[in-house]
This record gives sequence, structure tokens and C-alpha cells, in this order.
Amino acid sequence: MVPSHLAEEGRKLSTLSRFEEWKGKPAIVVRRYEEAWRAVVKAWPGVPVFGARRVVERLVRLRVQPGRGAVEQAVARYALRCWSVYKVKLEARGVMMMGDGDEGGGGGGGGSLAFRRVDDEVKRDVEGRVMGVLRGWMGEGVGTREAEEVFVRLGLMRVGEEEEERERGRGVCFS
Repeated sequence: MVPSHLAEEGRKLSTLSRFEEWKGKPAIVVRRYEEAWRAVVKAWPGVPVFGARRVVERLVRLRVQPGRGAVEQAVARYALRCWSVYKVKLEARGVMMMGDGDEGGGGGGGGSLAFRRVDDEVKRDVEGRVMGVLRGWMGEGVGTREAEEVFVRLGLMRVGEEEEERERGRGVCFS
């Protein structure tokens, strides 16, 4: 299942290859795009092409080196903001998000403690959806333990809560 706004974006981008899209950019930028692209697709082989492009563009725009941790965080952020109801829930709670580019939303609330508290609560509400999306993007060769380790590193699953989460039906049930 793909959210409708992402399906439309995918249709638009499907006509262009990434090489055509990057044509005309300086060689150093294209090299950064390619390096980030390889890192994202290697770590998350099931991520949709249009999602990988958004993550790569963000990594390059922010001049982030595409190491494992940075790629995991960027893909998780993309899944949170674009594949869950995170933004809708924040808006419903009266928290306005200040834009930070193509994925919309960022620090909102000026970094206040109240915003961080609401943000953390909303993230917890949608973490099961985010873990489900990310699990689908990991590829078939990734086992349950490896997936859980990634979720713990990303803060989606707290150490010691894995069994409790599964028993409550929250999060992802791996088979």
C-alpha cells in the first residue's frame, strides 16, 4: 500500500531515470548522489525508487556522509514523515510544523519542551506503522533479530520491550 500523494509522486518520477534527473549537475554532486544512492539501496533494497531519490537528495543537500547510521536515520525519517500519519497527528494536536524542505516538517514549536513531548508521543503512536514499512524495505535476507537491532538503533523499539510490544499487538510481528 502506498499513500496517494506518494503514488502520484512515483508516477511523475517513473518517466525519468535518475541519470537524466541528475544530468547537468556538477560532477562532484553527481558523485555524491551516486554514493548516497548505493548506500541507501544497499541498506534498504525494497525502498521505492522515488523514496530513495528523496532520501538521497536530502543527504546530498545537507552534505551528510552516507554511512550506515546516517542512511538508517534518513530512511526512517522519510518513512515516519511520508508513510505514516505522523504529520496529520501533529497537526491534529495543534502543533504546526515548520518546513524543512521536500518532506515538510521539522523542528516546529521552536524546539520547545512542549513540542518535543508531543512529538515523542506522536512518534510512539505511529512507530508500529514505521517499523512495518521499514521491515518491508529491508529485503528478504534480513532476519528478525537483525531487524529488531535496526529498530532499537533507530529508537523505534526500546531494548527489553520487544516481547511486550508483540504481545500488545503494537509494532511489527515478524514471522
